[in-house]
Order: sequence, then structure tokens, then C-alpha cells
Amino acid sequence: MNIIHLVSNRVWGGGEQYVYDLCSHLKTDGHQVTVIHKPYKVLSDRFSELDIPLYSMPLRGITDLISAVRLSRIIRNGNSIIHVHNYKDAFTACFARRIAGNDKARIILTRHLVKPGKNSCLYRWLYRQLDCIIFVSALARDRFLSTAPDGIGDKSSVIHNSIITPDSLPDIDIRKEFGINADSKIIMFHGRIEQEKGLDTLVDAFQTIKDDNLYLLLFGTGSKDYHDHLQEMIDNAGISSRVRLAGFRNNITEYIRQTDIGVLPSIVPEACPLSCMEYMSQGKCLIATDNGGQAEFIQSGQTGILVPPGDAQKLAEAIIKATDSNVAGTIGKEAAEWFQTNLSYGVFYRKITDIYAKLSADK
Repeated sequence: MNIIHLVSNRVWGGGEQYVYDLCSHLKTDGHQVTVIHKPYKVLSDRFSELDIPLYSMPLRGITDLISAVRLSRIIRNGNSIIHVHNYKDAFTACFARRIAGNDKARIILTRHLVKPGKNSCLYRWLYRQLDCIIFVSALARDRFLSTAPDGIGDKSSVIHNSIITPDSLPDIDIRKEFGINADSKIIMFHGRIEQEKGLDTLVDAFQTIKDDNLYLLLFGTGSKDYHDHLQEMIDNAGISSRVRLAGFRNNITEYIRQTDIGVLPSIVPEACPLSCMEYMSQGKCLIATDNGGQAEFIQSGQTGILVPPGDAQKLAEAIIKATDSNVAGTIGKEAAEWFQTNLSYGVFYRKITDIYAKLSADK
């Protein structure tokens, strides 16, 4: 199959890693893979590692005819599957297919967000052009369909995201790095250091737990204003000796392997947060809010612990529960088994390529 991915973000994030991993596997399986991206060095440097055809284009959306014309030249002949990840690239792909006059090309949109579908005349036209819409959770699909025109559900599929678990990792000692003794327990968050992640609630919850052998590490980066606000909260609560804003790490999986409890206290619905899967894949007890796609693969009390968003008391109670080694061990084991059976990258990849193959056969 000939698959073309459009990537129009300016920075490297979860969506870009989604494309990178997928292209890597597709190439290994012998498919022709191309990535078209915005002209930013961080994108070209990373995707060039795959040794596949790369094209740099403006990818500015509906008014960008230059990108549509350039893409039309690439898809003019033969069968192609164009996989896009936002509305503006979907418009570019649809215009390119019209310009190329190639009705054999197929267009797939993956929706990575929990948002209602737009329902103007322009977007109703766009939906008719798409051959498939993949939602990364049932929540994302249902929220989208709540305002989208009838008939869109017939061309939709739900495929949860996944992660590739590394075979080997760098040798680090998280306890030595942060001065934490062997008898203490470590709670860990990783992701964007932003208010929507519920970190205010997490700090509020943590300060009510009077246990000097319990540490909280917050990995990630975000706006300076929020970082400073969070540090002030920590200092004012008198817990700065047990709570660290630890910054960004590339080798985050090795830190996860050495922590005791993972936490994702987001106060906004996340479509399918990969951080949850990272803890589950490593057999860690995860505490997460119940307002996003994570509730579709975390059974509270079995493969994780779910709490209401913004509720510091419930979060504190869940943390205390998870500090019981027997509870955390049982939940972590169940989580790892659930991940391998239902959420592993092999399961995800098979579902995606089944859609590619079906669309190719329909040409």
C-alpha cells in the first residue's frame, strides 16, 4: 500500500510520535510510506530517521492552494491513502484529490480530540469527502457525533492509541537522583505542566497526606507562569522537600519502571492519554480521573483507580489506598495483562492496517 501522512504541527508531541511509530512499522512491513510536514527542523530531523520520502509544505489549511497543488502532483497516479490528523490537513487532502482527478485516492482523518463536530455547510462537504474517520476513543466519537450531520457514524471507527514499549533503556537510579531512600514510595506524574492536567488538585491532595516517606515527582514542561504558580503552591504548603518539579526527560519509561504509583489527574476530558498506557504497560498502579477516554480501558479497582476530576479529597484517598503494596501490586499486574491483550501496539497496528487494506480493496 502507498500511505501518505500529513503532519502540520510546529512541535514534536504525541500526535507526531503516533505518525512516526506507524510509519516505522508500515515501512518494515514493506509498504510505501511518505510524510508531508511543515517546514520545521524538529520535524524534518526526526522523520528523516525513518529514511522515507519527506516533503516540506506550508500546510496552512483551507486557503493554502499551494500545498494542495503540490500534494496533487504526488497522488496524481496510482492508489494512495492519505492519512490526516486535523481538519485543516483534511481540506488540503480533499482539494488535492480534486485537482489530481484521482478518485482512487482515499482520505482518512484521525480525531485526537474530544470536541463536538462542526456542522456548517463547509464541514458537511468535508465529511462527505472523507472515506473514514478514526476516533481514538468512544468518548471522542460520541462527542463529535453529537453535533455532526447524520451518516458520519457509518464511516467511523474507534481505535485506541497505543505505545511501543522499549526493549532496552538507559541505566538510571531515580532514588539516587532525587535523594529518596529505598523505604519511601514514589508517586509520579508526567506530561504537560499545565492547569488543565489537574496539578493544583494533585498538590492540594498531596499536602493532606502526612507521610514523610511519600514523594511526588512531576515530570514535564509548560508555561513559566504556571510552573511558578505550582512551585509557589508547593512552597506555601510546606511540602517542597517531598514534591519536585523535575523537568523533562526523554527516557521517561525508565523513570516509570522505578516509580510506585502513576497519576493523571486531568480536569479536562482527554481523548486517549498515552501516559496511562505507559504506566499500565510497566505494571504500575495508576490513578486517573474518570472524565476522559481513559475510563474506557481502566476498570476502577482492577486495572487502575478512577477518581472524579478536581476532587482533592477523593484523590488523596486513592493515593493512600495505592500505597498499600498488595493493592498496588494486584492492580499493576492486572493493568499489564490488560495492556498486552487489548492495548498493545500490535493490536493497534492490526486495526489500523485493516482499515487501510479495506479502503484499498474498495478502489
